[in-house]
Amino acid sequence: MLEAIRKRSSGIIVKGLLGLLVLSFAMWGVADVVSPGGSGDRAVATVGDVEIDDYTVRQEYRREIERLSGIFGKRLETEDARAFGIPENVLSAIIDRTLYDAAATNMGLVVSDELVRQTIHTIAGFKNEKGEFQRNLFDQVLQNNGLSEAAFVRDIRLGVKRAQYLSLLKNPPKAPSAMTKAMYSFRNEKRIAETISIDLASITDTGSPSQADLEKFHKDNGQRYTAPEYRSLTLVRLSADELAKEIAVSDDEIARLYEDRIDEYMETEQRNLQQVRVADEADAKKIHERLNAGEDFAKVAKDLAGMEGSAIELGNMTKAQLPPELGTAAFALVPGAFSAPVNSPLGWHIVKLTSVKAASQKALSEVSDALKKDIATEKAIDSLYQLANTLEDQLGSGDGVNDAARALGLKPVTIAAIDTNGFDADGNKVMDIPGSKFMTVAFATEEGGDSALEEDGSDGYYVVHVDGVTAPAIRPIGKVVKQVSDDWTQSRRAETAQKTADEILERLKAGGDLFRLASERGLKVTTSAPFTRGGDLAGLPAQMVTELFKAAPGDAVSTATDKEHVIGRLKQVDAIAGVADEKAKKNFEAIANELGKGMRDDLLEQLAQGLRQRYPVTVNSKALNELF
Repeated sequence: MLEAIRKRSSGIIVKGLLGLLVLSFAMWGVADVVSPGGSGDRAVATVGDVEIDDYTVRQEYRREIERLSGIFGKRLETEDARAFGIPENVLSAIIDRTLYDAAATNMGLVVSDELVRQTIHTIAGFKNEKGEFQRNLFDQVLQNNGLSEAAFVRDIRLGVKRAQYLSLLKNPPKAPSAMTKAMYSFRNEKRIAETISIDLASITDTGSPSQADLEKFHKDNGQRYTAPEYRSLTLVRLSADELAKEIAVSDDEIARLYEDRIDEYMETEQRNLQQVRVADEADAKKIHERLNAGEDFAKVAKDLAGMEGSAIELGNMTKAQLPPELGTAAFALVPGAFSAPVNSPLGWHIVKLTSVKAASQKALSEVSDALKKDIATEKAIDSLYQLANTLEDQLGSGDGVNDAARALGLKPVTIAAIDTNGFDADGNKVMDIPGSKFMTVAFATEEGGDSALEEDGSDGYYVVHVDGVTAPAIRPIGKVVKQVSDDWTQSRRAETAQKTADEILERLKAGGDLFRLASERGLKVTTSAPFTRGGDLAGLPAQMVTELFKAAPGDAVSTATDKEHVIGRLKQVDAIAGVADEKAKKNFEAIANELGKGMRDDLLEQLAQGLRQRYPVTVNSKALNELF
């Protein structure tokens, strides 16, 4: 259990690290930064002569499960993952990434040590609150996760190399005009409907339910009135933040740490650059000639390279962040000047220097507060470890959570009742509890038992004791009689509205007049504003809009919601003839970009398939199935 504390930075920090790397290499994948130096037990797949071990697949699978669980709002179980094909998808992504790595190495791409260093320094998990790289945090994360610096640097270098190899596909291709026009017309076609709304609240002749009616409704709809499982808990929390507030830090300690980290506060010169990149030297020379003639850089980039807007922006770069050829050229320029054509493994480039950010060093006074906090936090972490160790000893000796906490001067928190969603028995949200994993831990711990020591954010831990469990049960009708009565009445209203809507639809199909049918029932016909398939629904239920886009003019449909029943007749279809104004042009361009990105994804898939011919892929399906 105490191993969890020794890894106190590993869980949260490494998750942030991986998230940052995924963002940095979102299009290209990310190296296996948490894979240990040794291989797993056996190969799940091979790519050429490279083996993909079971450890790597398990780690990627775990991260994907965590990501999808966050999206769905619940923990995905193994059966769910299999149903979604997650194991196969994870392995496929690793294989594609390995193929790109092999191709990049075969091409001879080289990533300098300085570029690797700069890349590592951009990772948020290694920075303090002011965005400054911390070497001691870097070392701690690697140590706590069993990583060597050499292995981590190797993986970062591989990730950068992969990104360089795939950078020619970074900018999506231009979607064919005919395809974009078809999609634009489909999405922006507008329709108008005549509607009748039957408001359920307006239906008053439902009668009054008898006791027998209520009892039957309560029985038939028991799931509505079932109370969830509740648990009563005792919670003990340990927090480094709280401990840090009580720790004194001397000026000498701050000064020593500043000297130890002085490299972190040295900012290398950066240059803000633009570039035009083409595949052929001849095209690069044409671009250079037009630039020498005084033409605008952005205009020439658009005319001869098809690069628009942000595509030409490299942004602020250090020399080490650029391929060696570009770095030499870019750092020989003066602001406003552009280079001659430069060849690199990625193509032919012409770079323009727009501005220079000089090298600088932050003074001790600028970072003193952050250093003081870091020192106090580090001391607090050491104290936290000792405190948690003692707490575990107390619990191991047979003391209950309450007694163990009091012996250490900690205050237990009692939660009388809580369900899996974090609500108490009265439906109120329980406040001041640990993060989302807490509910999983609390409901996985047996009644009368203690949980393991768990992480509480990035700087704390907790232990929870399950005092009692109240199983799910249907609430007696006497406790929910008003709700049952209201639900019975609402169901009668819905039945009446449904019957009225069915009668109107039947009469319309027989040639009846919509306005007369509405008037006979004291209802009003409303003409909707124009609506589209997925944009402005003009206040109509989404399901009705879907049905009306399947209908022909004059057809009628109906849709029920929990508040009303709506009958809609399609009155008019407004097809899109062309791109009329500036707003429409932006919409058209957005669709073209979306289609272009889809085409880029297809090209990446085709590239991976092509590389499989050069680097044969084999999959051990049995090993994959046994993993999950």
